[in-house]
Amino acid sequence: ALIQARQRGAIEKNTGTAPKQQEGRQVEAVLTPEQSMLLSGEKLYKQGDLTGALAQYKAILKNTDQLYVAWERALNIELALGSYKDALKTADNALSVYPNQAVLYYYLAVALQHESKYVEALTNVKSAMQLDEGNGLYIELYGDILYLKGDREQALQQWKKAKAAGKNVRIAEPRKLPAEVRDLMEILKESLDGRKKKRA
Repeated sequence: ALIQARQRGAIEKNTGTAPKQQEGRQVEAVLTPEQSMLLSGEKLYKQGDLTGALAQYKAILKNTDQLYVAWERALNIELALGSYKDALKTADNALSVYPNQAVLYYYLAVALQHESKYVEALTNVKSAMQLDEGNGLYIELYGDILYLKGDREQALQQWKKAKAAGKNVRIAEPRKLPAEVRDLMEILKESLDGRKKKRA
């Protein structure tokens, strides 16, 4: 029996099956299901699979409304895909949980703008601007909506302000990973580094 166990151990060591299985189980033990879905969503997002990433974020939001990054990513993707009616619902739900997040008002204003609801869009972009004064992206959207409403002079003034303030975000571009995602990735890295040290 001892000889068979040693042989099995040698086979696993040579094929690499045992450590990989162990690593997978250890990583799974560290992450909650929502965290696993978040990491999967981030990976899909970075690979450009917006539909797949959106499915991950929506699954998270069905389980919990307390993972802010899932709200922001879902909205970002819905807008990028042109799903404005879905974005309106998502933004409303997100704002009921996180009413002090300027970017959520911004996303709502973008969706409203695309639905030609300019008065409501102006109200929401103003809310974003109050929460994050001087944000060039919000000021630019304010100018865009004013232009669509026919107020070209006021729009031009806002665009000049936006240019002076500088724009720091674009809807379809991935943003810096939020702290909670960076923390999860750090946990995974430490877990993997710890296993490498144990093997050495």
